[in-house]
Formats: sequence, structure tokens, C-alpha cells
Amino acid sequence: MRPDRNNWPYAPPRSIWSWLFRRGGNLVELGSPPKQLERKSSPKSEPKPAFRAEPAQAPLRAQGEPDLAGASGGVNSGGKPFVVLLIQALVGTLDWTGRASRREFGAFVAFYFVSLLFAGSLTPLLGVVVPLEVWFVLFLTLISVSVRRMHDTGRRGWWVLLGITNPITFLLAIYRLLQPGDPGTNEFGPPPDD
Repeated sequence: MRPDRNNWPYAPPRSIWSWLFRRGGNLVELGSPPKQLERKSSPKSEPKPAFRAEPAQAPLRAQGEPDLAGASGGVNSGGKPFVVLLIQALVGTLDWTGRASRREFGAFVAFYFVSLLFAGSLTPLLGVVVPLEVWFVLFLTLISVSVRRMHDTGRRGWWVLLGITNPITFLLAIYRLLQPGDPGTNEFGPPPDD
């Protein structure tokens, strides 16, 4: 028996799951049927002349979902999905220029540590050893996305290398990797699109 939708333990609007599973402003809930989408209510207006620009259409939202933009002061709940961010980081392995967002950096770091734990648990159980080339590519991608993340905060990528010299600069580098990026274009390029 399926419980009532009002009592169903859906992810709260600001949880990690809503951050990972948002698609264009709509929360995608795992294991539940798709919700009927409706347009946010807006007053009906008469057709405008062809030479005027049309205002942007209200985004789709699921029935019963709160209007987060109005309730929380314009929180951007959209963005690229986790898998797209991960692929974007892997494709940019040899790209040491440009900028990477916090979401791209976080997606790859999460994947990196989960893959380390998974491969480490396979070795004693099955005797399977992950090839050294796989570790090298993943580590190279981690360094690349970290350098691009430093670029997003307006700093040179050398901070990543400086971070491995001693514990104080390591903590400073981690702090700078987690800071929000520059809002506009900086010397390393335009802001990331996610």
C-alpha cells in the first residue's frame, strides 16, 4: 500500500538530493511516478504587438511543489545533473584553462573518493586490481578540475601544487577550492554555465 503523497518522505527543497536530482527547476523523485506539470499562475494578458519582446515564460513546476524562487529569495535550484557534471570534468582532463564550478568540482571529488573505496574493496574480495592507468587518469582529472576551480575563484592553479607542500597551505587550498566563484568574467574566462 502506497502512503499518501503528503506524508511521503520526499527530499526537502534544500537537501543534497534536490541538488542532485533537479532538472530545469523540477524535482525528479526517484521511485515515484512522474507528477503532472503545471505553469505557475500568471495573469492572462492580451496579445502584444509583434515588435515588442515577450516576457520570459514562467518555469514549469510540479503540482504541490512550493515556489522556491519566491519563498527563499530567488534560490537557483536548476543546474546540470550530477552525471553531466561528472562527464564534463572527465572530458576536461587535459584542459588546464578556463573555470570549473563548485558543483562540477564536488561531483568529481565525490566520484573520485567513491571509486577509490569501491576499487579498494574489490581487491581483497575478488583479487581484481584496477590498472594503474585508471588511477592516473582519475588523479590527473582531479588535479585538472582543481586547477580550473582555483581559476573560478580568481587564483592561479599553482595553489593546488602549493597545497601539497605542508598542512597549512593544504588547508588554505581546500578553503579556496570551496569558496564561491567570481560572479562575472575574470582573467581566466567567463563563469561556468552550471
